[in-house]
This record gives sequence, C-alpha cells and structure tokens, in this order.
Amino acid sequence: MACSDDEMRYQLLTPRGMGAIAVVRISGSGAWVQTRQLVRTTSGELPAEAESNRVYFGAFRDADGFVDEVLVAARADALTGLPCVDVSCHGGRRVVERVLLALRDRGASFAEFPVIGHRVTDWRRIVEDRADICLAQATTQRGIRFLLWQRTVLVDALAEVISLAEHGDVAQAHGKLRSLLAVSRGAHRFHEPAIVALVGQPNAGKSSLANRIAGRDAALVADQAGTTRDWVTLSAAVSGVPLTLIDTAGHRDATENLERQAIDRGTRAAMRADVVVRVVDANQYGGVPAIDRPAGHQTPSRLIAFNKIDLFATCSVDSILAPEGVTAVRVSARTGEGLDKLLTELLRNLEVPLEHESRIKPAVFDRAIRDRLRAYLDRPEQEPAKAAAAMVAAITGAPNPGPIGPIPGL
Repeated sequence: MACSDDEMRYQLLTPRGMGAIAVVRISGSGAWVQTRQLVRTTSGELPAEAESNRVYFGAFRDADGFVDEVLVAARADALTGLPCVDVSCHGGRRVVERVLLALRDRGASFAEFPVIGHRVTDWRRIVEDRADICLAQATTQRGIRFLLWQRTVLVDALAEVISLAEHGDVAQAHGKLRSLLAVSRGAHRFHEPAIVALVGQPNAGKSSLANRIAGRDAALVADQAGTTRDWVTLSAAVSGVPLTLIDTAGHRDATENLERQAIDRGTRAAMRADVVVRVVDANQYGGVPAIDRPAGHQTPSRLIAFNKIDLFATCSVDSILAPEGVTAVRVSARTGEGLDKLLTELLRNLEVPLEHESRIKPAVFDRAIRDRLRAYLDRPEQEPAKAAAAMVAAITGAPNPGPIGPIPGL
C-alpha cells in the first residue's frame, strides 16, 4: 500500500466528530490542480502555482454548489516529501463530509494514517506532534529552528533504525541508536529552561553577575553585603538556550531570623538547580578551599566564577584547589571580561548540542522518548528477533508485540 507521486490521497488531520474547524490534507502530485478546481477566490481561480508559505482564502464548491469558506495552504509533506495541500474549513459534520466526498468523487483515496512502504507509520505523527508541543514552549529563535529541523530529521533517523532492525541488522541499529542518544543529552534544553543557581559569600557579586548574564538590571545591586535578602529568579538566554537564573542570598552565619530564613530559602531553591555556580570575590581571595558540593545542595558545583578581576588585576585561578571536574573562570560582572568563557563552560555542563551540531544532526529532544530508548539499551542482550521487536516498540511507544511479522490488512 505504497503512496506514489501520481496517486492522490486525502486525509483528515483533525479528530473525527464536530469541532470548530477541520483540516483536510490532499497529497500527491495533482493536489494543487484538484484544489484549484474545487476552490474559488474572490478574484477567480487560485494561481497556477502556489506560493510557498502563503495562505489563500476562498470558497470550496462541490457538484452541488457552495460548501464552505476555506483557507488553503500548499507545502511539501514532511513525512513523504510529496506535494500536499491543507484545506481548513468549519468543523461541522456536513461540511467535512461534503469536502471529503468531493475529493473521493475526483478519484482520491482515503488514508487513515500516512503510509510508507508496507508499514503504518502513525508513530511518526506522534513524534511530530511532540515536536509541535515543544515548539510552543520554545522561547528563542535557535530553539525554534532546532525543533523545526528535528521534526523531520529525527523522524528519518528513527525510521532508519527501525528499518535496520526489521531487516535483522540489530547490531548496526544498536550502534545508530547509541550514537543518536550520545548527541541528545541536552537536546531538551531548547524548550525546557535549565536552572542555574549562583551561590557564594555576601558581596561576591552574584546579583551583578546574574544581571550581566540576563542582559538587564533585574536583581538589586549595592556595595552593602546582604543586599539580596531572598532568592530571585531571572530569565535569560545564552546562545539561544533559555535559562532560569537563581540569585541566592549570600551564605553567612546569620543572627537575624529573617536573614536566616532568606539564606535557607535560597539554599532550598538552589537544590533543584541543574548547574551550581559558586561566585568568589577576587578581592577577598585567600585561597579557595576544594569545592565540590555546597552545603545542603544535591547538585555539585562544577563552575567557580572568580569575580571582580577588574579590581584585582593580579589574581589568578592557578592556585584554586578545585577538584577534578570543576572549572574556575576569571570574570568581571562589571566589565563583562571572561563572561564568554564562563557561559561556554556553563553550556558544556548542560551538555547542550553545539551550534553546528544542532543544525545538522538529529537529536532526541523529548525526554520521555529518550528515557524509553535508554531503558531499552540497558536491557540484557536478547536474541535478534526479540531485540528487533523490542527496539521498534521502544521507538514507537507501542507495547512490545514480540517478533515482527506481517501487518494484517497491508
């Protein structure tokens, strides 16, 4: 049941039943030609060739006359690569029925789900729909571009893994799946902001550094120690990666109950951070002790921001007694010196795909899908037929059907 270029098919993209709107997709090389014969604009016919990314308004007509006012958009189907036209109409039962019947009368066949080769590929739509949901949550241009790209390339990469598994090449399928997950660790960061906590002693410049990263004066800054009496959150974006910065009150032995509560609240807020940055005042530097995990924090400090170097030009990070895996960076929140290096290290800790990788490589952007694939790869080794079936089930999210066999009805 393969779909050829010449075969015209129609498909109801919205749920069956009554609704505010309905979307019908017409696919095949003749989709636009047939649409022009069914839809008339106020100036007459639709143009002979559709303009990319343009929506046309017109009246849909069948053999009995006017059916409904519709919006029409032509594009290439991301799944099949074939030309297609989306027709949006009112969602009443009779309107939708007449639109579908008009297409059937013109020789189009109905497709419940997209079909490629000999396998129903509704799992592809699940991945695409998940990408659309994540797109609605993305707040940066890079995140939007990344998810739009993954909407196609990730589906293609997973389809290749399924094809290898179904043809018995389980070892190669495993290899491609592991490579895919290796570049996917931080792919969800484009639509799920990472939490970055700034901790340290009073007057170390945490608020100034938070403002510098955010690019605006959101946190109150003053020379007086203890200016930040409660934790503050700031939204920021670094190289197109959204962040939530937590500016905490300085760690010190507090005597006032209110001050002690503020410090405790900051500590609890920072406990959920993905990365903890310890900010150190270069002027007060007398040898930073080994820093791995701030008291009460579940997330280790992987970054030390050696701040205020504009006031203490001779400072060096060479003598910092930081354990393996912890990076110390000289920075000035006031001038911005060293900020690029600090942010580069921050993104490295978050395992965000590099700019060029996020443009060309497929990555599993959805954590639920990624966790499911990791769980599959962590299973004990199985005999090839069972392993292939389990791999397909892990990708599609379907119950494990056992060894792959013919699909009824196809």
